[in-house]
Amino acid sequence: MLNEFKSDCRTFIPRDRQKSKKEERRFAEIHCIINPASAAGRTHGRWLRLLKVLQNIWPNELTFTITDFAGHATLIAQQAVEQGSKKIVVMGGDGTIQETVNGLLPSHQTCLEEISLGILSSGTGQGLAQSLGLPLDLPAQWTVICQGKKRQIDLARAIFLDGEKQWQSRLFVNECQIGLGAEVVQNLSFKTKKLGGRVGFGFTALSTALRQPSFKIRLQLNDAYSVTAQVLGVVIANGAFTGGGMQLTPKALLDDGQLDVLLIHDQSVLQRLRNFPSIYTGKHGMKGAFSFYRARRVALLSSHKAPIAADGEILGSLPLTVEALPSALTVMVP
Repeated sequence: MLNEFKSDCRTFIPRDRQKSKKEERRFAEIHCIINPASAAGRTHGRWLRLLKVLQNIWPNELTFTITDFAGHATLIAQQAVEQGSKKIVVMGGDGTIQETVNGLLPSHQTCLEEISLGILSSGTGQGLAQSLGLPLDLPAQWTVICQGKKRQIDLARAIFLDGEKQWQSRLFVNECQIGLGAEVVQNLSFKTKKLGGRVGFGFTALSTALRQPSFKIRLQLNDAYSVTAQVLGVVIANGAFTGGGMQLTPKALLDDGQLDVLLIHDQSVLQRLRNFPSIYTGKHGMKGAFSFYRARRVALLSSHKAPIAADGEILGSLPLTVEALPSALTVMVP
């Protein structure tokens, strides 16, 4: 299979669509970024099988690039846009999608309406794919990329302290978690990822929740309203679903220009056990141990340097400011 493709810096172009050296460019109109390490390495086999499908339904010239290191997808996306790609397809998990988006919008300010993002969801959690309502299998997702409709969704910009205590800015797509959720990301091992999203995330989330200490935070909404609370964790979400099918913010909409905020208040071990199943049904809002808010801008302060994770990737620690960027990204959906 691979000997039917020309390799140039790990970019593959169908042989019947190769250009002359004078006309040839590295990135085609549709460029696919593939993270073979996602889904505990299962994406490596998935994308090789997908090539066979793409040969039969090749819509236009298409190129591929395989990521080699953390942050590589950001560089590839930026280069692809600079060289004229109009549709960027990303195959990997939510973290790879986040990296790609940060390459599409490197200024964190500009909306590139002429660039659309296609998603081949092949990660462990697949929270964004569920929030977007994408089909489960990859060939069906490719059909969405080719024949679906464009939808403009919001992004969020997070400003936080990195591991070197330097201020950083990062875009995320689906959700950001502080405290409990970030600890789950840190505790998720390669072995538990191999169990799949629902089992792997569920097991890690429950075991982490049972021993998670609470901490005091001050939450400021829209620079006007503030809340002080003792919490296990905070979720600042753009989408309704998170890793493994959890509905932590069930009323969140990807295109309403707002962020949904969930405070997980301090609870006894027994309460944590009783409340855990409800995060899969979205009924935890009825339990009294959770509070929901909605805002365009959120600031979170604490004397406790709680970890921050966004789209399944560790970013840094508190303090944190998050701002919604309405209609900043065009995505292909069913």
